[in-house]
Amino acid sequence: MDLDKMLLAQNIFILEDKLKKKEALAYIASEVSKRSNIDQKKILHHLIERENISSTGFEKGIAIPHCQIEELDKFHIGLVVAKEGIDFNSIDKQKSYILFYIIGPNNQKEKHIKLLSSASRLLSHSNIIDRLKEASSTKEIEELLLKASLSTSTNLEPTQKMLFQIFVSSDSLFNQFLEIAVSQDIKSISILEGESAASYIYKLPLFASFWDDQSENFLRIILLTVDSNMVNNLIREFYLIPDIDKMEDSFSLNVINLYFSAGKLEF
Repeated sequence: MDLDKMLLAQNIFILEDKLKKKEALAYIASEVSKRSNIDQKKILHHLIERENISSTGFEKGIAIPHCQIEELDKFHIGLVVAKEGIDFNSIDKQKSYILFYIIGPNNQKEKHIKLLSSASRLLSHSNIIDRLKEASSTKEIEELLLKASLSTSTNLEPTQKMLFQIFVSSDSLFNQFLEIAVSQDIKSISILEGESAASYIYKLPLFASFWDDQSENFLRIILLTVDSNMVNNLIREFYLIPDIDKMEDSFSLNVINLYFSAGKLEF
């Protein structure tokens, strides 16, 4: 979510005075009240009510005070840099210097959660807290946030890679699938050991009577990352395994288009 586009320059503040937590929340409530049709006392009440549930003061000098108000029709997002720091009852017991507030309508919970998550990721960017604390103007703060937002946003280019998922419950069939994969010179091959669902359902009291014993079932998962131009040939090779059409209850084969693939887990 593009916080840098939603966080307007007029909602960035630098506080030089030493404030207590309630005073900082009152300051935020006052600024939001100026830009909304909601009374300052009402906003402050909701902010304090949220703090009473659990403090929004986190670690490393960060606090993200937030609340939901029924009468609001849009989100109000802002940033306060408190030069003297504020005792926000944070997790690490340290003062909070960066207060990123989010106040929104109570009928947009999903968006509110996404904004909280985005703010948390943005403020976790390397060294940004120290830079924000040292900033001398709101313009400088705005530029720092924009740079951090750009660096945490990765532009992913579509890849021409495909993922083969092969679930096999037959030892001999597993060996044949694996031999074919190796013969195709596929570099990224992973094998996962597993159990069938029955071995877990057996342990559930509700379904225990459906299985008389806890037999161990052979199950392995082969994961292959291949170039898209290899897919058809690889499927064809798999279906040349003798009598594979009669063993459909012993395997499951899925081919998934990978939007992004990185790294080389070679064997």
